[in-house]
Amino acid sequence: MKIVADQAKLSQKLQAVGAVVPTKTTLTILSNVLLQAEGDQLKLTATDLDLSMTTSLPAQVEQPGNVCVQARRFIEIIRALPQADVKLSVRADTVRIQCGKSDFKIKGADSDEYPKVTDRMKEKGFAVSAGTLNRMIDRVGHAVSQDLSRVALTGVLWEFEKSGFSMVATDGSRLSKTSHPEKVASPAAAEIIVPGKALQHVQRLMHDEGDVKITVSDSYIGFDLGDTFLHSRLLEGPFPNYRPVIPKNNQHKMTVERDGLTQATKRVSILANTLTHQIKMALRPDSVSLSVATPDLGEAQEDIVAAYNGPEMDIGFNANFLLDILKSIDSDDVEFDLDQADTAAMIHPVNGKEEEKFFCLLMPLRLAE
Repeated sequence: MKIVADQAKLSQKLQAVGAVVPTKTTLTILSNVLLQAEGDQLKLTATDLDLSMTTSLPAQVEQPGNVCVQARRFIEIIRALPQADVKLSVRADTVRIQCGKSDFKIKGADSDEYPKVTDRMKEKGFAVSAGTLNRMIDRVGHAVSQDLSRVALTGVLWEFEKSGFSMVATDGSRLSKTSHPEKVASPAAAEIIVPGKALQHVQRLMHDEGDVKITVSDSYIGFDLGDTFLHSRLLEGPFPNYRPVIPKNNQHKMTVERDGLTQATKRVSILANTLTHQIKMALRPDSVSLSVATPDLGEAQEDIVAAYNGPEMDIGFNANFLLDILKSIDSDDVEFDLDQADTAAMIHPVNGKEEEKFFCLLMPLRLAE
């Protein structure tokens, strides 16, 4: 193999695929990136067997061929090179990297040892605008569980319905659901569970404009972003039946300015318990008071203007969870729908897009007597 490629473009593509390379693996070959040169393209591939990514960039291919290189070292070398043309050549098991006055030789590995990776899916897919997909992932991503003992909760439930499709995520303490009103060509399954890790990678790869083509099979999902394709194994269910936990009697409503609540929560939570991150919200007709009293740390309190139509109530929340929810809401004001201090709160944007239904559910923390 012998090629010439632009250093900046090669480094950018390597950063993308390098994120998929597993940090720990019993299969040494998975710590490599697969390079394939053919025509006028250099294709880069990485996989951890559950998630794979293939991306390509323009290259002057003088001699086509394939080789595997140790990902971390190769990425470091390319990133450190000056912005100029990079010459890559392979002889036997040695990969030579030349750029300007820099000249590296590193060991390569046989490309035949690398796992076969799907770079496109044959099933019929559907397209979603990058902006819509990015917004939906932002809204639910914070509620994805990190508990590997409950594998289904480490993913996002996609529900395909006649009126569109929805995303749902929960970790047991919070839940977020967002719906897209446009009908899509749904797969055979009415529900799939997409790994949260795969959606994080998709967000990093997406541009602000254009569409993302999504393809679903029985066990996999593919995201086609033009010159990059991400292929992920779906998670096995079942996903918990979340509908019964959604409150139906939360009649007390509090409306508050989102940025003001965000900044006040950040300030007061500085003195919150490092394990529970609990803050108390004291709801009154024209205000909400945020407070913290933590032994050995101290006390903090801040009042902000709010409109509240229910009885006076003190309720506790995990400040970090609340901040995650507020960050996912893009309206100026947010509304809390409440019932009692020990039941879940519904939080949603005010004056959001009616056709895009979006809400978050947050379980309260028990306040000390």
